[in-house]
Amino acid sequence: MTSTTIAAASPDEAVTLRTARLTLRPYELDDADALARALGDIEVARWLARVPHPYTRDDATGFVEASRQAGPASPGFAILFGGRLVGGIGLRQSDDTTELGYWLDRAHWGRGLMTEAATAVVAHGFGAMGLAEIRSGVFVGNEASLAIQKRLGFEIVGRHMVHSIARGESVLHIDTRLVASRKL
Repeated sequence: MTSTTIAAASPDEAVTLRTARLTLRPYELDDADALARALGDIEVARWLARVPHPYTRDDATGFVEASRQAGPASPGFAILFGGRLVGGIGLRQSDDTTELGYWLDRAHWGRGLMTEAATAVVAHGFGAMGLAEIRSGVFVGNEASLAIQKRLGFEIVGRHMVHSIARGESVLHIDTRLVASRKL
């Protein structure tokens, strides 16, 4: 299991998580170019519901600002590997659910980085945030992402259609859930 270090001065302050290979920190405006480059890749954007294609620097700046305003109840993290932004991950709270969402620059697929990042964020969600359940899911066909969720203990709980902005159409989505009693 991956060890995670958490850094925050107070419960209301943004958190930074550190794993063996990664730093997960709040997004910064300086991340906009790297975000636009990575999320501008249709092979990344096509697996995400709320990312347009093309994805511009203005889109990235708006995302960073929204992420920073969301605060610690819905933490969003830039994933840094070797000091460079290679992806993003976050827990988004709405109504009575919390959803795990993530993406990784295609150049870094297949290295176990997202499993490491997701393990840290899920542990933070169940630990410091006190969540009882985390929901997630994938578009049908994204077997690598589904495998990450299964490794973390997520179970498939349903399917429904979700609109993909990048694809411009509704796509079948596999819904998953992890409850605190099944956590890593």
